[in-house]
Amino acid sequence: MSIIKNINALAVCLLIFLALVFSVQVQAQTVKKVQFPKGKTEIVVKGKLPLNYGDYQVYVLRARKGQTLSVELISDDGDSSITVYETQKLGPGEDGITPAESNLREWTGKLPITSEYSVQVYGPSDFNEKGTGKPYTLKISIR
Repeated sequence: MSIIKNINALAVCLLIFLALVFSVQVQAQTVKKVQFPKGKTEIVVKGKLPLNYGDYQVYVLRARKGQTLSVELISDDGDSSITVYETQKLGPGEDGITPAESNLREWTGKLPITSEYSVQVYGPSDFNEKGTGKPYTLKISIR
């Protein structure tokens, strides 16, 4: 009887271990606040693309309702992309500002409300791919 209990306990431990090892990767992100210098409407930031699927880098900025936000991602990696979200007032399903399409590299649009917005830069778009970590340039302008 004691051997069966030990085998059952060992099986449970093994299952927990396997669940931890093969669990879905947690999305990693870095967040940077973007501030435009006084009198300037454009800022250029440089970075390196994330290496893992689902990882992204976030650039946060404040903008007013009716302003036009333009974002351009410049990179040699064709798998990189951007997404823009409103982060404070709109609810789930309403906070996505850019169209829900993959590999969006450039976007311009009028902002719906005065709020904080995030520009997210993504690396690989496929779970089975490893990112390149290539450098990128991100141009953000507000008018």
